[in-house]
Amino acid sequence: MLIQHVKFLANVNAKAAYRLADKIQEEINILKYSPKRTSKYEIIKNCQYRRLIINKKYLVIYFINQETVYIDYIFDCRRLINNQI
Repeated sequence: MLIQHVKFLANVNAKAAYRLADKIQEEINILKYSPKRTSKYEIIKNCQYRRLIINKKYLVIYFINQETVYIDYIFDCRRLINNQI
């Protein structure tokens, strides 16, 4: 999903695409050290998903299993319809 977002932006501005990729990777890498720094994603009751907002535009949905962080989705919030996520 990250690659799709970067490719989409690269069609408009290659430098911005590189900055986006770096920023998202940087934020996700921080989860290695503090995976519980974000709140639980309560849209689904009794779920262990957490959410990370990056640059007020990208939503990362992930969960923690023991000491491993699993990224399930990366959404561009501007492309979501009717706030479905």
